[in-house]
Amino acid sequence: MRVLLIAFLTLIFTQQSFSQKEAINLTSDTILTKNLITNTDIKAKVYTFEDRVYNFYIDSSSNTTTISLRKLAKNKKEYKSEGNILVFDFDKNEILWNKTISYDNHNFYQLDSLLVYYANNDIELWNIRNGKELWHSDRNLYYSIPKKKIALTYPNSQNSKKLEAIDISTGNSLWKREIENENGWEDIQSVNDSLYLIYANGFHTLNINDGKGIDFKATTDDKDYTGVIIVSAASIALAILIDSYEIPDVEPSVVNNIRSNVLIDSSAIFFASRKKLSKIDNETKTLWEVELAKKDISHSNLFKKDSVLYMVNYGYAKKEGKKIEYGKPYLKAYNESNGNLIYSLMLEGESVLDYKIKKDRIIFLYDNGISQYSLIDGEFISNRKFNTKNYGNITSFVDSNVYYNNNSIYQPLIKEEKNNYCITFSTGYIQLLNSRFETIEEKPYEELYFLDSKYNEFEILTQDTLTILINKEGTPVLHLPNFYYAIISQGKLYGKNENSLLEIDLNQIVKRED
Repeated sequence: MRVLLIAFLTLIFTQQSFSQKEAINLTSDTILTKNLITNTDIKAKVYTFEDRVYNFYIDSSSNTTTISLRKLAKNKKEYKSEGNILVFDFDKNEILWNKTISYDNHNFYQLDSLLVYYANNDIELWNIRNGKELWHSDRNLYYSIPKKKIALTYPNSQNSKKLEAIDISTGNSLWKREIENENGWEDIQSVNDSLYLIYANGFHTLNINDGKGIDFKATTDDKDYTGVIIVSAASIALAILIDSYEIPDVEPSVVNNIRSNVLIDSSAIFFASRKKLSKIDNETKTLWEVELAKKDISHSNLFKKDSVLYMVNYGYAKKEGKKIEYGKPYLKAYNESNGNLIYSLMLEGESVLDYKIKKDRIIFLYDNGISQYSLIDGEFISNRKFNTKNYGNITSFVDSNVYYNNNSIYQPLIKEEKNNYCITFSTGYIQLLNSRFETIEEKPYEELYFLDSKYNEFEILTQDTLTILINKEGTPVLHLPNFYYAIISQGKLYGKNENSLLEIDLNQIVKRED
C-alpha cells in the first residue's frame, strides 16, 4: 500500500473552478464567554459564511485564513460532496478568492503561504492572493516535508524507481535517486532535520538535502494464500458442476511490515527483516546476522541498553493497512558485538500493544493485561489480568497528555517522575496503576480532558464539544462550548462553530489579569 503522508490542512476535492457567486461573509462582534479569573466579558469577532466551516488554516505571515466550506445533507448530520475553498484576508475583511469544489479523492494542503493542490497524479502550487496556478508537475506525490518545503515524488509511469525531490516554492527539481516503490512504501520516518528512513523492501537512508544515502534490501512481506485457497476450492466445485475446468487466476494478498525499526548507533546499523536480524556498517557490509524463525517473526522493535541488543516481537503484521495476528510475541536479548543469543522468552497474549522501559525492567501491555520482566536475565517479575467485560479491551498506555480537574486546577493525570502506569480501555475508561500494577486511581471518560496544544502562556484542552483555555498554572481562563479546532496565532485564539470562524483577541485576557 502506498504511503501518502501530508501535513497540515488536508482537503479532498475533484474539480477546481472559480465560483460564479461569492461565499457570503458577514463580520460581527459578540460577547462569547467570560474570563473565569476576572469574571469579565470576553468578546469575539465572528466571520460567518454561507456553508459550514469544514476546516481552516491560519497563515500568520499574510494574515489570511484558508477556509474550506462544505454543505450539509438534508439530515443535517452528514456532509455533501459540494463545497468551496476560499482565502479570507483579515486586514481587508474580505474574501480574496473563492473556488467551488467537489470532495472526492484529491488533496489540497497548505504550508505557510504555499497552497498545494494534488489530484490525478498532478501537483500544483497556487498563489495565495488570487488562487491562480504558479506551477504544476505531472508527478505522483508520496510525501511532503513542510519545514524544508520539499515534496518527494515519483513519475506517473508504472514501476518507476526514480524518486525526485521538488522545491514546493518553485517546482524545480532538487535531486533524483532510485528507490524501489513497486509495492509502495511501508513507512517513512524522520531521524533528524536532514536524515529520513524509508521502509520499502528493506530500508533506505535519505539525506533530504541532497538525496544521498544507503540501500539495504531485505524481505519484509509475505504472501497470504487463504483467499486463493477459498476461491480455488469454490472454482473447482463449480467446475465439476458445469463440466469445465478453467480455474481463474487469483493473486494472493500481501502481508507486510514484517520487520523492525532501523536502529542506528555511532558505529553500526541494526535491522530485522522477515528472515534475518542483521548488524551492518555504514556501507551496508554485513558484520553479523542471525536467522529468524518464519513461524515466529512479526513486526518488531529493536533497542539497545549497554552492550545488549533487545528485540521485542509484537505478534502482528499488516494486511491492506490493517493489523492482523502474525507470528508470536517474544523478547530476545543478543550480544551486540557478535549476535549471540543471551536469552529468549515467549510472552503471554496474542500480541503486544506496547512496552515501556523502567530502569532494568521492561513492561508489556496486552489487550487484557500487563506484565513485567527483568531486562538483565528475562526473569518474570509480575503481571495482572483485567476483566474487560465492563470497560472493554485495553488499548494503550496513556502519557502526560491526559488531564483531570483537581480542585479547579487542570493537571496531567500521570506524573512522569513517578513509577506509575496509566492505561486506557476501549470505552475511554482509564486506570492509574502503581509499580506493582495495583489500581491507585480510576477515571471515567467524562472526567478526562485532552491536551490539544501548548503555547507560551496558555494550553488548550478539549473534552468532546468543550474547549478549555488554561494558563501555565493550570487555572482555567475560558470555557468555550462548541468551539472546535482551536489554535492560537499572533496573540489571537481561533476556532470554528457551524458556519462561523471565531476570533478572540487574547489581549483581553492578559491585560485584565495583569
